[in-house]
Amino acid sequence: MSKAEPSIPDLSTKALRAFVALATTGTLAGAAKLLNRSESAISLQVNGLEKIVRRPLFERTGRKLRLSSFGTRFLSQAEDILARVDAARLSALQAPAAGPMRVGVVQDLLDPCMPTVLRGLQVDGPVRPVQLVAGTSAQLSALLGEEQIDIAVIARRFVEPDTVASFPMRWIASTSYAPRDPLSLAAVSPPCPFNEAAARALSQAGLRYEITFESPSLDAVCRAVALGAGVMCRTALALRPGLVEVAAQDLPPLPSISYVIDLKRGPDEAAKGLSAALRARLQMLAPKTGCGAVDEGAHPHQPSSRPQV
Repeated sequence: MSKAEPSIPDLSTKALRAFVALATTGTLAGAAKLLNRSESAISLQVNGLEKIVRRPLFERTGRKLRLSSFGTRFLSQAEDILARVDAARLSALQAPAAGPMRVGVVQDLLDPCMPTVLRGLQVDGPVRPVQLVAGTSAQLSALLGEEQIDIAVIARRFVEPDTVASFPMRWIASTSYAPRDPLSLAAVSPPCPFNEAAARALSQAGLRYEITFESPSLDAVCRAVALGAGVMCRTALALRPGLVEVAAQDLPPLPSISYVIDLKRGPDEAAKGLSAALRARLQMLAPKTGCGAVDEGAHPHQPSSRPQV
């Protein structure tokens, strides 16, 4: 049985740097100055390195040092090792590249929030990637809890101190709208707070209705209403060419819906800044008497008529 080859201890980068400096300058004084160490420290580190590799690295002639044949071969390896170590250290010191900003927004607020989101990502440095997620408040709250999004703009059924803005719900129809019995409703697929509010208001008023168009896409519902598919319950933010608010005397009154902006745990400065910009945007759009308003007779910490999205 042959003997196992003797192992060589790990090479110290400090000793390798002393060796490379000494090989580069040719003198202990030069290496000491280059590395800001004492000559005795350089000598000890190089001698220790020679003991580890069990080969002479230099041939000494007086005060001059010349690389041995092994030292010449070993120099390129030492330089390569140190270059890799320095690259790794530099990589670790550099700030990690900013990942995408993940923003979740309920469908009603996609268009109002979009310009703010895009501007907020271009304030400093290169454009930051964005992932914009549309969903119900329940879906976005779940994503936020799992930290799959950074910001969530959602609706709540409770009027709370952190309410950012409130918008009155409105009956919206095409410009050619004419009342009919039963009333035709176009609706976003449930669960939807606007559908629930519409159904409650019509039932309390004793009016019959039927859902004649339904889609998970708010844009599709708006297009259908503009083409005469029926009436929908939304906020004024849903108005677009071909759509108008129905006269107040034709259909029963509706409640308001409130929105909040939630952040994931430990948000970074970019998320905080974008959240503040979105807050300002929504407060600017909200009716002057509606921002954070409480329905008459509702206690700020008790359920109001605003259902959960």
